[in-house]
Amino acid sequence: MKYDYNIIKKYSLFDGLTESEIQKFISLMKFEAVKDKGIIMKEGDDGDTIVLLLSGEVSITQALTLKNSKTVMDNREKTSIKIDSKKSHHFFGEISLFNEVDKRTATITATTDCEISIL
Repeated sequence: MKYDYNIIKKYSLFDGLTESEIQKFISLMKFEAVKDKGIIMKEGDDGDTIVLLLSGEVSITQALTLKNSKTVMDNREKTSIKIDSKKSHHFFGEISLFNEVDKRTATITATTDCEISIL
């Protein structure tokens, strides 16, 4: 899979960096195709990468944990948002990478065939 520098430089993750600095990051990236319904990252998994959505659409879900009056936990999935790469330049995984949380905080699932880069 081929990358396009002109697309990758548009991600806010690279704001303020020179072309040379962005090219260094690109050299560390792994580019992958993900089929429709493929899991890109799963909530609760260890997180040590950032994923850029280069093309396609994804759904972000996060467990909705509720306590009822009997202190029974109800763990249902709740769709938070759908993201289309044509409308904006999104990336995922920064929370577990840059914060004290070392686990993924949401599940990202392809809703169409997608192209991603992993940093």
